[in-house]
This record gives sequence, structure tokens and C-alpha cells, in this order.
Amino acid sequence: MRSASAFLTNVPAGGRRTTFLLAAAGLALILGLSGSEAAIRKIAQGGVVFTADELGSTVSRLDLSTGKVTTVPVAVSPHNVQITANGQTLLVVGTKPAKESDGHGNGGAHGTLLVFDTAQFRSKSPLEVQVGEHPAHVVADPVGRYALVTNSEDDNVSVIDLTSATPRAVIATGGFPHGLRISPDGNEAYVANVKDGTVSVLDLGDTSELARTSVGKAPCRSGSHRTEARSMSP
Repeated sequence: MRSASAFLTNVPAGGRRTTFLLAAAGLALILGLSGSEAAIRKIAQGGVVFTADELGSTVSRLDLSTGKVTTVPVAVSPHNVQITANGQTLLVVGTKPAKESDGHGNGGAHGTLLVFDTAQFRSKSPLEVQVGEHPAHVVADPVGRYALVTNSEDDNVSVIDLTSATPRAVIATGGFPHGLRISPDGNEAYVANVKDGTVSVLDLGDTSELARTSVGKAPCRSGSHRTEARSMSP
């Protein structure tokens, strides 16, 4: 059976959000996970789940083959997690925790990207990279060379070099960028802009916005499927 990855976002009453990144055997089976330790061992032989524990300022790692959970404190209220395709790097974005928080970052607070070595998740502190205000989502390119972070309050996207853990560029977007996806070839990114109801198409080669197109009201996530070359006007 081929391995697969999936992202699930659980939003209980009251607005608390926990994001799960699953890397396990068989996407269909993972989505049917019952939650019991016995079911986890039966359904997913191997793989891990990382969670952004936003109100606890921790990140947790669930071993799907054993049910063991490892939780580590972090310097931010984490909002989103992503793992590189090779499974070696865990990316976490959030803002510094405040005494009173709505669980979705704090407007006006600079964000932080945490870069973990997954093999040393518990034993080695992550690298910290400052990004923009109210970071919402983080994604990595197909080969793990760089990460993109949507800075919702700044209306832009940070491009982070993962080799050196340093900012590479900032790309302007529409209002309040949130969810984003990178094309399979790593050349473009597609950003959902909540406040102005648009999608920004980013050229990752020259780190610029190629186009901005109106869609429905308050788009918060994006997905893409490229079939052939296409032309879009800014």
C-alpha cells in the first residue's frame, strides 16, 4: 500500500483550532481512524501525526504505530504545522502567546516560523525565523528548499530559505492572505485572500505576484490542479 499524507483541521465549539498533519499508510484508512489506540495500530502501521496545540503553546507528536504522544513546549502559540516531503523537517507558525488570546494569533504581533529536525523533535530546539504579523499557514516546496508563510495582517507572504533558516523574500498579496498551495513543479503558489475575496498567483522564481483574481466571499483555503500552460493577466 502506498503511503499518503493528509491535513485535517478540527474546529470545536468556541473557536479553538488544532491542525493535524498525518503521514501514514493509506489515506482512505487514515480518514476512518476511530481514535482508539488499538485502531491506530491496526489501521496505520507506521507514520506520525503532529498537532499545533494553539492554546497550550505546545506541539505534539503522535506515533500512529504505538499510540505514544510526545509533547514539547514552544515559544509561540502555534497555529499551523507542515512537514517537508522527505519527512525530515517540521514547520510550525504562530505568534508569541499573550495572556488573553482568541486562539488564532494576535493582531499586531510579529509571527515566528519554527523549524524542527523531526529526528530530534524532543531533544533539539527548533530554529526560529521571524515572519510577518498574524501568520496563518505554512507550506514547503516539493523538495524542501524553502517555505512560504501567509502573513495575514501584513497582506503578504514570506519566503524562507530552509537551508539557512533565513528570510529570502516577501511577496505582496491581496487582503488577509490565509490558505495557500504550491504547484507540483514548485514554480507557483496560489493564495486565498480572505478580506478582498481574491486568489493571488505567485511566481516563486522571481518572487512576485503574477495575478490577482476575484473569487467568492472570504476564501480561506486553496487547492490546485495544473493541466497545461495558461496565461493570466494581473
